[in-house]
Amino acid sequence: MNARPRKAYTNPMRAGWWLDAALLGLLLSLFLALAPPVGSAPYGYDEADYMYAVTLGAHASYCDSPSLAVADFLRMGLESGRGAARRSDLSQYIRSRNDVLFYRHWHGPLYYYPLMLAAPMWHYDERAVRRLGMLYHLLAFALLYGGLRWLVPGAEGRVAALLAGCLYLFSPAAVRTAGAVMPHALFVLLYLAAVLLLGKFRETGRLACWWGAVAVTGLALCTLEVGLVLVATLTACCWLERKGVFAGWAPRRWARFLAQSVGVLLGVVLLVWPAALWKFSLLKACLFMAYLSAKRQSAWGEVGFFDSWRQRLLGAPVEWGLVALAVAIWVCVPRRRIRAALPALLFGGLMLASVLRVVSTYPRYTVTYLPALELFAGLVLAAALMRLRPVPRYALLAAACLALLAASGRQLRRIQEPPRREAWALIDFVGAQRLDNRRILVPQELIPVLHYYFPKTAFSGYQDEEEAARLASTRQFDGVLSVQGTTPAYRPLAPGG
Repeated sequence: MNARPRKAYTNPMRAGWWLDAALLGLLLSLFLALAPPVGSAPYGYDEADYMYAVTLGAHASYCDSPSLAVADFLRMGLESGRGAARRSDLSQYIRSRNDVLFYRHWHGPLYYYPLMLAAPMWHYDERAVRRLGMLYHLLAFALLYGGLRWLVPGAEGRVAALLAGCLYLFSPAAVRTAGAVMPHALFVLLYLAAVLLLGKFRETGRLACWWGAVAVTGLALCTLEVGLVLVATLTACCWLERKGVFAGWAPRRWARFLAQSVGVLLGVVLLVWPAALWKFSLLKACLFMAYLSAKRQSAWGEVGFFDSWRQRLLGAPVEWGLVALAVAIWVCVPRRRIRAALPALLFGGLMLASVLRVVSTYPRYTVTYLPALELFAGLVLAAALMRLRPVPRYALLAAACLALLAASGRQLRRIQEPPRREAWALIDFVGAQRLDNRRILVPQELIPVLHYYFPKTAFSGYQDEEEAARLASTRQFDGVLSVQGTTPAYRPLAPGG
């Protein structure tokens, strides 16, 4: 009698690993096909300041030296008023002191440390430096996909990872932010890690996940001051678990746990950015943001609140539609709520509320909260899809991903870099004038860019032609630079004005 053939054994973990690798490869291939090339234009307004901070070196950023003392910072802030001329004088004064915290726009230094190592090797090349932000974007995508597979087992985890990964990877706001020199892409990577760890903490009760989330929160604070929202999220999750993970804890144990949590958070901040505490740099950053919100009209742009939101929604209709659907399911079907999804919703909601006054269409403000909401949507929508039969489940998933790719691809194709001659026209023109060691009047909005590319020239800003004429009559300047449309012009001043 013939022996019965043995059934081939398939390791489900290995099979799952190959499927995830195939999906990741497919998504990355689509991204490389759709994503616009990283720009090589001159550094822009914010980018130029950030890169100048890089040139000041690691010691300057680690110790925030030189930087205004907190008393001088408060005094000058209170005296600055609303006048544009007064703000220009204040900006010029701080620039003359090489205030490294000012050049970082009051953000933490963590983003700048890798740049200080890499930028000199790349000869400060604009395209090469900007690619570092794209690397953070891809790392955040890999973290999001792998983190959700770790957070949720089985097919549901794969559906959540695929959906949230597509939402983030092809998000026009995230791609545009990653393609520029700014710390927001690194901040996204860090807060997604913290939110995933908090989700695992709520799901399993492992304190190791809590300590990891606290440590990553410290790193996020050393990147952007709005990392304080992560501190609020940690606090809220801790309170929500008072009858779960922390049930039955005595007051003494609670006190020790809270003291250890604060110690880990402050320890990370002291290790990465000691001046945040002993020079009150983090306090100055928060005060500056409060000042912008309270005293500066149109601090983030001229667009109104409703217009800014209209442009955000029209720029990413599928993203926002899926997030809205997930929130609706969460609110309307409370019995199906997922414990691991709450930290993402908390962080995204709190961050959205904290930047609600930022009425701007710049994508860097959107990415402070939208990826967290996309993570939340992935978890909630995956759980809803798993209640369906396989055919409608995967049909709806494919339809959502295809709609997202179509909408995002259309937006990404619109991101085009201007021709090299047009992009570099101003820098080439100013360089041809040989203005080293001169004192030049320029439009206020051009100072960061010109100061970075021509550090040996003293630039002073003016708001309009009337102010330029008044300043030129003071006999303190050697020439006036103006720009009509995209055409720059230079007028030297005779000795004595």
